[in-house]
Amino acid sequence: MGIVFEQFWTFLRDIKFSHSIFAFPFAVSAFFLVDLPLPTNTQLVALVVCMVAARSFAMGANRIFDRKIDLMNPRTAGRSIPAGKLKLNYAWLYFALSGVVFIASTSLLSTVALYASVPVLIFLAGYSFMKRIHYLTHIYLGLCLGLAPNAVFAALTNSFSLPLIVLGLAIAVWTAGFDILYALQDYKFDREQGLQSIPAFFGPRPAVIISRFLFGAMILLLLIVGHLTSAGVIYYLGVSFVTAGLVYEHVLLRNFYGKNTGEVDIPNIGKIFFDLNAGVSVVFMLFVVLAKYV
Repeated sequence: MGIVFEQFWTFLRDIKFSHSIFAFPFAVSAFFLVDLPLPTNTQLVALVVCMVAARSFAMGANRIFDRKIDLMNPRTAGRSIPAGKLKLNYAWLYFALSGVVFIASTSLLSTVALYASVPVLIFLAGYSFMKRIHYLTHIYLGLCLGLAPNAVFAALTNSFSLPLIVLGLAIAVWTAGFDILYALQDYKFDREQGLQSIPAFFGPRPAVIISRFLFGAMILLLLIVGHLTSAGVIYYLGVSFVTAGLVYEHVLLRNFYGKNTGEVDIPNIGKIFFDLNAGVSVVFMLFVVLAKYV
């Protein structure tokens, strides 16, 4: 059994399990934006397990289906499967197990959630193939994360909410914006391999401009959410902090690619991709909660 657990932890490290923080704050925000009744203890556990299992499934699919591409890319060749640290059969096992856990957890929420579980998993796994099809792969990824608040609402009420649909779109364009920045470091490799991304298709500098446009769209959509939910001053103060974080992200980025050549050199992409964007989601959640109770 030792190798089973060893491979399991390798799988969790490889899919960056800790990055599950991106979707959680927006899912929590749904309860306070549209006055969702608090879930029972069983529902709360099921929701948390669903989100973790769904992300593990999606990232597992990405690692499995992209293993040959990862092996050719110097930046990703050290990932567990191409590096031989995670055996493919174990990767498939934990990938499948994540899907089973997700489906089982939805059964504890509602019939609608259970019926939607398999289509949701298929949609999440589809992201791994989008980069072979179209440069809008970043938008596809964004829609995957944008499901979070809407999935929570639908699972608990068997219906949808217009403010949360708009919030889901805000999450989608925000995710696409920072995923474009992350893809800057691979744009040459993607071009050589015929993979689709906005940096590979348009070039680094236009990609950065598109990212700024998407971040701006996020702010506009968050303002619309505030209008639809009759949010107060505290909510809009939170949106201003989110705006400041996104602007700072691009201020940092400005120093990492050549102004004339467009060459990309991003030594601290981890801080841009994880720290700042995780902070954006957490700050938004905190201000939504404050707006509800202050």
